[in-house]
Amino acid sequence: MDSHLTILCLLLAGISVAYGATTTTEEDIYGDTGPTITTEPEDTVYNEDTSTYVALDCEAEGTEPLTYTWTLDGVDLDFSSDDRLTLSGGRLTISNPEDTRDEGDYQCQVSNSAGTVMSSVAELTFAYTNDFDQTSRDDITVAPAQGVQIVCDPPNAYPGLIYYWIQDALPNFVQTSNRMYIAETTGDLYIAAADEDDAAEYKCVAMNSADDRDQSFAGKVSQGTDLNIESGVKTAQEPSIVYYSDSLTAMAGDSVMFECFAYGYPVPYYEWTRDDGASITSDYTLTYNGVQLTIEDAQFTDQATYKCTATNDDGDTDTATVDLTVYAAPSFTLELSDDEDLNPDIGDDITLSCEAEGTETIEYSWWKDGLDLSSTTVDRYTASDNELTITSVEDSDSGMIQCSATNDYGEAISTGQLRVLVIAPIFTEEIEPEMTAAVNGNLTYECNPIAQPTPTFTWYKDGEYLDIDADDRLSLIDEGDLHIAGVVADDEGEYTCRAENDEGSAESTGTLTVLEGTTISTLSGDITLEVGDTQEFECVASYDSDLDITYSWLFNEHDLSEYGVSNYVDSVTYDPDATGVLKLKSVTTEMAGTYSCVAYTTLDQVDDSLEVTVVGPPGQVSGVEATNPGAMTVDLRWTAGADNGADITAFYIESYSEYEEDWARIVEIDPDDDEEIQETTVEDLSPYTTYKFRVIAENSYGESEASDSSDSVTLTSYWPTTAVENIEDFQGNIGDLAFTWDPLSDSEVNGDGIGYYITYVKSGDSSDPTSVTLEGNVGVYQVALSDSEYEPYTAYDITITAYNDYDTSSETAEATVYSSEEAPTEAPTDLEAEGASGSEITVKFTGISSDDVEGTVTGYKVKYWPDGSDEDDATYTAIPGDTDEENEATFDDLDSDTKYRLRVCAYNSAGIGPESTIATATTMLSAPLNAPENVVAEYASLDTVDLSWDSVSVGDEEESLTGYKVFYWQYGTSYYSANYFTTSKTSTSISGLTNGERYLFAVKAYSDGGDGPLSDVAMMLMSYSSTGQQSSAACPSLHARAVAFTLIGITMPAVAACALH
Repeated sequence: MDSHLTILCLLLAGISVAYGATTTTEEDIYGDTGPTITTEPEDTVYNEDTSTYVALDCEAEGTEPLTYTWTLDGVDLDFSSDDRLTLSGGRLTISNPEDTRDEGDYQCQVSNSAGTVMSSVAELTFAYTNDFDQTSRDDITVAPAQGVQIVCDPPNAYPGLIYYWIQDALPNFVQTSNRMYIAETTGDLYIAAADEDDAAEYKCVAMNSADDRDQSFAGKVSQGTDLNIESGVKTAQEPSIVYYSDSLTAMAGDSVMFECFAYGYPVPYYEWTRDDGASITSDYTLTYNGVQLTIEDAQFTDQATYKCTATNDDGDTDTATVDLTVYAAPSFTLELSDDEDLNPDIGDDITLSCEAEGTETIEYSWWKDGLDLSSTTVDRYTASDNELTITSVEDSDSGMIQCSATNDYGEAISTGQLRVLVIAPIFTEEIEPEMTAAVNGNLTYECNPIAQPTPTFTWYKDGEYLDIDADDRLSLIDEGDLHIAGVVADDEGEYTCRAENDEGSAESTGTLTVLEGTTISTLSGDITLEVGDTQEFECVASYDSDLDITYSWLFNEHDLSEYGVSNYVDSVTYDPDATGVLKLKSVTTEMAGTYSCVAYTTLDQVDDSLEVTVVGPPGQVSGVEATNPGAMTVDLRWTAGADNGADITAFYIESYSEYEEDWARIVEIDPDDDEEIQETTVEDLSPYTTYKFRVIAENSYGESEASDSSDSVTLTSYWPTTAVENIEDFQGNIGDLAFTWDPLSDSEVNGDGIGYYITYVKSGDSSDPTSVTLEGNVGVYQVALSDSEYEPYTAYDITITAYNDYDTSSETAEATVYSSEEAPTEAPTDLEAEGASGSEITVKFTGISSDDVEGTVTGYKVKYWPDGSDEDDATYTAIPGDTDEENEATFDDLDSDTKYRLRVCAYNSAGIGPESTIATATTMLSAPLNAPENVVAEYASLDTVDLSWDSVSVGDEEESLTGYKVFYWQYGTSYYSANYFTTSKTSTSISGLTNGERYLFAVKAYSDGGDGPLSDVAMMLMSYSSTGQQSSAACPSLHARAVAFTLIGITMPAVAACALH
């Protein structure tokens, strides 16, 4: 063993070493352990909104006392002149930090009697968020189902921003989904397909990423953008990716998020793949139907180009690609503390080395006791890249050496203590006084005196010089240890090691006893197993009764742990009468091979082996090729895998096409035992379709793993073999015959040039039908009938036959549809109306007769206008109703205490019928105009909250108060999903709440005139222990009164103070 390492071990154990002094006894050995930093200071962002101080930590270990100092941008901090600075141990605390005084690079220095070390640099920066530009924003108007982007245009901020959007007013925050998405990088709001419910005013909320969102809701709010949705019908829009991560970088070990969002209707969903075909790491998550892909622990193997595919329910797609680059800060692969040259002899020339890995170019610098050797000329010291050379070492060179490795992404520091010693040999540990070896075993006598410079070694047996070079069984290893290979009985005796250097010499003696060797006497012979079997093997060895024995097993000369412990149980015991047992569980063909039992004692080891053969299902089929595609056939060939002990009895062919969701088993083939390569023709396939094929083999033990798929092959064209379905009429113009059908799918057209032959004739008419040819894969036909042909709402017999460039289909679809209907010609009668609330009117009337309609009645429309205003300015609203009977309906959105004039008419797809006579009705007085105030939530029990509020008074313009509606819902969910109940009192209890959840509570008054406005919102965190004691996450008081919550001029209904804890 290296004497330098022995000295280091003694130092670490507390044995002293004196530098530069000749040493003859252990008591004279002296030396302190220098400081090593165990906790490095970290980059810190200070946020004055959440804290009044900042702390930087630096901790070290080594011989006490340790002294800590700090620098800012290379200048020592003066703690005596700045009472904002305090130092506790190595922790630096700055009270009320100021960016102009305190921002910069901080470094910690630790010293003791053995030397000085420097920490890595930590940067202190300050968080800020500017205000939004308060210029008014333009309105946006889009058609239904159209995609839209509402720009956030956030203010400047550091270190970053988190975004939310308010829809109309608080607390209505936009909920992120695959239809409405907030971009993580820009804050812009994207809507894939606009809906009429999206019409609203939108405001962007920007919150600094350094804010503690559990403690603070401080944020900045933009001016509003009004989104208007045009009236009309939604039409299909193919996916179009409008926002995605262009390129990303990530530190190895960090998480990284990909984003991808598309316009489209139906709303798209998303799939992520790698362009190189490799699987995405298993440690990833998809959110919002794939809009976000997050890799949780990025590694260099994740560096690739990723493809986002946006797909809608109609199968339309769009794609975008994102490049991910993974980088790493330096990390040491060779630590300075491992360098043997840290313990040199006086006068030596030494070279100290460190080695780090990481991305980009790594630069090295060297330090000694806090002095930068890379930028300072020091006699005898030369720093070059990752090596430091010291010539003619002196005892004054002892101290702390540091190697710093930096790149663009960080810094790593490796520390070592340089000790220069002069010491005569001394045995602080004698060689083993009593050694035992087994015949045929191996033995090493360790001779480890403390000595510097390194001594020479001489060995003696029974007092006689031992000529090591004369016996090839003998050798010196680790400079002085004696190794004996293939021990024999004559090796027994007394051994002496002598160590000598310029400072002196020392000897140590021990005795060797030789025992009989170990042999394996029992091991089962070779064996054949079946896949899935379990088998035990027993290994028994004979050995000297004075020794203990241990057993282990190898597989193909490798330790079983290299093959996965889940399939093996290695039973090891130290009982002299026990045996080594190996248990193979759930055997697979991969477990066939050579198993070796190794029996070893403290003196020797022996081994014996057996062969295990495994039979089971066939091996994987290879080389699957698909050739000679026809309209419905393809030739297939493949090579069978190993039969694994039983003849192959069948091959199963499976196909996969662009129109299938998974592999389908389509045919079974008998093997051709005379041919290595198997061939067949696969029939009954779909024409003009692209296929892949794979093959599975079977024998008496089961089926093989599926083969790799063949290359894609496309079949030739054929006529359409399927008839269209779901023929239905629709309302065109008056005098039209109009109908739709489901066009053939892409898998059914069977070639290019798809179209349809159509015939139509009035039902019961024996004349020849009219024939029409439509080109393209359409699904609608509309024709204006001649005056002689047209009768409203009349049955027509339809046929539709598909064709393509290859030929016409033999399948024809038939159906009966109706020509366009006419609008109703009669008006409803017996119209009556009365006020139902401050905003509602109920109407009653007799529906029109079904005999008066050439078609159907869809429903009725109420025309209403305030008494005294012009009827031409009236408003229409649709209501349900039937023909030939009395109807009643209520409609709303009216002004209170207002007299209205009304008419009713029937309508259908052709238009509106005549209007009824006029009726009048007056709405009731207003609903309560004021919201309840002083809503208070108080803890009552584990699942119950007591709620109270001030009563609401009503005026002359309001209906008399009926009572109150009490609403409650979990924090984070929408108010519109809230539970509610009514009460006539101004207090109530709410039970059945969940411990650990936050709840919101609000109250509104109501009357016959309707519901009043909602009160401020109270919040309660149900966080109490099962004993009824409040937990540390709950309010400091059981009485949680509401407090205001303001975001730059926008007041949110108040929330309970306990929710902010």
